[in-house]
Amino acid sequence: MITVRPDLDALGAMALIEYRSSEGEITPEIAERIEEIAIADKFARGGWPGKTELPSSENPWPKSANASDNHKLAAIGSRVMDFKALIAGRVDSMKEFLVSGTEPAEYRNKVEQEQADMISALERGDIKIEIEADGQIAYVESSHRSGTTLGYTQAPVVIAFNPTFKQGPGDPYKKFTICQYDGTWIDLTALKAELATIEEGWGGSPTIIGSPQGHDSIIDPKKIIEIATKHLKPRK
Repeated sequence: MITVRPDLDALGAMALIEYRSSEGEITPEIAERIEEIAIADKFARGGWPGKTELPSSENPWPKSANASDNHKLAAIGSRVMDFKALIAGRVDSMKEFLVSGTEPAEYRNKVEQEQADMISALERGDIKIEIEADGQIAYVESSHRSGTTLGYTQAPVVIAFNPTFKQGPGDPYKKFTICQYDGTWIDLTALKAELATIEEGWGGSPTIIGSPQGHDSIIDPKKIIEIATKHLKPRK
């Protein structure tokens, strides 16, 4: 069996086939776990689900179908997406989770700590989120790696500004990343072309673009928000 993306549903399918090949039965508990993974996979491939609650100290894991933000699936999802580990071991972990609900303790500790760190950054103001363009754009200013994910809880288009972006051994620099949840919200190709007339080196795809690599972006964030708003696609 081969997959181009070893995520929960792909490795889950492998684990399930392996389990069934040894005459394992699908219990109601197993069926419930399969259903939850299927919902998370559908969410990942579908359109933007709408604005959701930000995590907080009072509610660290707001209800979400997305696997990485789903308290039940976050740990096994982290294990499955650990590309440093062999696929066979990840499939074994997936099978154990499906059959018994057991998740790797070290990955549960990892995702809980990551969530706590993100919430602390939010509460300290290290992650700043502003909503623009009548709720269609989230401007996120942060050096925290969860900035884009948090942006998507608030809007389908995210303009993420990292004032201390670090790539390799070089010095940190000011970096913009602009992305959309799916291709229906903004014309990023046209936006990239216009931004490149102000600052050479912008690149990317129809779903994500970025400012020049290796040195500070010179464009003011308000200007980028203004230009991005102009390239939003009309809603039906």
